[in-house]
Amino acid sequence: MKIYSSTNPERDPIYLEFFVTHASDKEKLHSGNKIIEICVESEDDILQLAENGIVESNNHYVNKYNVFERNLQKVCFYGFKNKDCKNSRISNVIEFVRYILYKSGKTQCFQDECDCKRLARSKTSSLLEICIHTSVSFGIYEQVRYIGFQKFKIPNCILCKNYVDSYSGMGKICRLYKYLQISRYELFDTARAKTCSCFAIEQEYMQSVLKNGLNENYTMFCEPQNMDDTFTLQRTLGNHKD
Repeated sequence: MKIYSSTNPERDPIYLEFFVTHASDKEKLHSGNKIIEICVESEDDILQLAENGIVESNNHYVNKYNVFERNLQKVCFYGFKNKDCKNSRISNVIEFVRYILYKSGKTQCFQDECDCKRLARSKTSSLLEICIHTSVSFGIYEQVRYIGFQKFKIPNCILCKNYVDSYSGMGKICRLYKYLQISRYELFDTARAKTCSCFAIEQEYMQSVLKNGLNENYTMFCEPQNMDDTFTLQRTLGNHKD
């Protein structure tokens, strides 16, 4: 398999050489071309590549006579320059925006980080968690909150069109507070929307948001029936599978 850069065609290509029983000959491997030789003997070898990527391995290939053949490694690089890339400066930590929906309908949305191989649900009590792979949270919450409502249909005041900015600019109020006999200045529980007869969503706006989807890759951890479903989604909700 030949890999080359379409944007930088002057760069030397890289050749991937897969083998099961017959490795490449020495002349080919030492031709000066950049070659990555990969031994694939079983499904486990493929899973290791998928999990760890293409990295030189300390595992060795043993031929059918149970002896080493050229002291072969499972993955070996030829024709590459050995250079100190200061791996100590490379971090496995990724930054993302985490959205959490609870059974009460309450939500959280905040900046988070973790090891790139250990992305997981953070709260056992959550119904839904969406990890948006971006370090910029601006505008994200407006989008993901409708995804949560679409999936679980849990009313919450933060989704209601009657929950608006206060006249003083200090927080949110319900504009039907007189009709519902709610104190204008009360910091009420937004989960009360579950029993509120006046709960209403801007349907047109919500459908517009859901149609456009997120503009970032994201990972969803969902508990539809006390089980974990994990989906990696891109761009739009059209890729979402329940």
